[in-house]
Amino acid sequence: SILELLGEHTELSVAQAREHLGSDLAHTTVMTALVRLHGKGLVDRERRGRSFVYTLNAPVDEIPALRAALALAQAKNGEQHP
Repeated sequence: SILELLGEHTELSVAQAREHLGSDLAHTTVMTALVRLHGKGLVDRERRGRSFVYTLNAPVDEIPALRAALALAQAKNGEQHP
């Protein structure tokens, strides 16, 4: 997920996030997800040139609702979450 990517990388632009997620996703799809996460206060963004760079507000493991959502998503995919 995008949040897991941001947890692995210090900061990501939309293009970088799209590259890591797979090029089958549209640029606007990734951008919309990041804008929504910013709107919910989960990520910060900083303008760099003509685009934004996004960072997590807190480590993924320190966001309780996010931890629960990730655990649920991983359970649906048959993965285990510590």
